Amino acid sequence: MRDLMYRKLKSKALQEVAVNSQGVSAVSICCGRGSELIILGKVMGRGCNLLGIDHNVDNLSVALNRISKSGIGNNVILKQMDAKDYRPVGVDYAVCCFGISYIQEPSQVIGLWLESLNNDGKLLIIDWDKHDIWGDILKKYSTNYSKKIETDSISIRSIIFTKDSL
Repeated sequence: MRDLMYRKLKSKALQEVAVNSQGVSAVSICCGRGSELIILGKVMGRGCNLLGIDHNVDNLSVALNRISKSGIGNNVILKQMDAKDYRPVGVDYAVCCFGISYIQEPSQVIGLWLESLNNDGKLLIIDWDKHDIWGDILKKYSTNYSKKIETDSISIRSIIFTKDSL
């Protein structure tokens, strides 16, 4: 039941970012088993280029299998890499869902990701609200959109950053 609520909340936030974005590029940072890539591929359409990065090879193997079965038909590349080392280049949308709380010094990493986006690019971060990461991040960057979502025992925050956040 809780897993279904997480997926619905995440899917809604991803759709808000990717709507009206046919034929662009997106990356899922800390892509895990690929669910964000599948959602982005369905919302953004077949002309979109997708990249998923994760440090866990087993997650990437599962992601490849799930993406192949999903039929999204996008150009999808998966790379084994630590998220703090990733610097997007020419990316319109970057998402990090439930991964930022595992990164040391997340506010610095967010700055590096933002510097590398296209001028109109967006970075969506979704994570548990209980982690003590948001205070520093929200102090350091202005946000285009911030939403705290609470349902029952779930408390999640989704934030969209743009280059203007720097």
